[in-house]
Amino acid sequence: MRSALDVLSLALRTAQAGLATRVRAMAAVDDPLRLALPPLPAGPAAMPGADVLAAYAALYLHAELEEAGVQPAVEALADQRYTLSLQDRGTAGRLERFALSARDHPSRAERALIFGRLFGLGGGRADDARLDFMQRLLRLATAAVRADLERSRLGGQPGLATQAVWQAAARDLLALVAAQPAGWLVQCARRIHARSLQAFEILGDAGLMRALLARSPWESLTKLLPEQGAAQRDAAARRGAAGQALLRALPATASALPDADTVQAAVRWLVASGLPVPQVQLLPPASSTIGVPDTAFGIREPPAGALADDALPQDRWAEEVA
Repeated sequence: MRSALDVLSLALRTAQAGLATRVRAMAAVDDPLRLALPPLPAGPAAMPGADVLAAYAALYLHAELEEAGVQPAVEALADQRYTLSLQDRGTAGRLERFALSARDHPSRAERALIFGRLFGLGGGRADDARLDFMQRLLRLATAAVRADLERSRLGGQPGLATQAVWQAAARDLLALVAAQPAGWLVQCARRIHARSLQAFEILGDAGLMRALLARSPWESLTKLLPEQGAAQRDAAARRGAAGQALLRALPATASALPDADTVQAAVRWLVASGLPVPQVQLLPPASSTIGVPDTAFGIREPPAGALADDALPQDRWAEEVA
């Protein structure tokens, strides 16, 4: 399977070739002075592409993981690597590589600006952006649960009112995604996602877990950070995982009600956010479940009480565009 970088490079070459052909045609037919003036840029797309929406969903997950302290904790650990008494050479080498590759990924300050612009999260948060995004996501989650409740009450038939509310909430969020620069969004998601996976690899490093007396990467994180705020970090990780699933379900809203997985994600997001959930019996999850990242983070089971039910999902937005 080709990598996301190969797909992106191919897309850029295809776009460049298409633009070059269009300019030559204009020069030959519509431009008697042969100035080859480029066309005016088209307006924003009414519907974001699948890769853009997947990147947006991935960035929301990583914004919440930033609130949980995943990347900041590992970055602080790498900054202090020369003062640590690490016995494992592999662990020391991994921390060294992580520190030296920092220039290839957005810094903590840059991530704060990105997450603040998109979701109102992070140190660069803007209250208006936070309220706008969170209110739209709240309406979507609540509409998903209510639509399922109405469908159950009507014996499997969709309720027209709740279906309309669900679709309107989905369109509001899709409009928010479509308003973002697509190329910038995908590029940010790719780089932040790659760095996050590197952080998970370090948290799951066997030598580091032995030094911290940790049984899992998430427990490594809890031992690196103060005990105060552990519940909030756990809730942020759960909220990010559920929110990503909700956002990725948006394209299927045009002619259908939310499926069982989407309803479950909506319930989990509301619970993790400390918000009331409309009374509805939880549906059994579908056969396809979301796994943990394909890194050392997912090798061992987490300790009791820490992300036991819905551990961090494997973010496959990069593979989907491959």
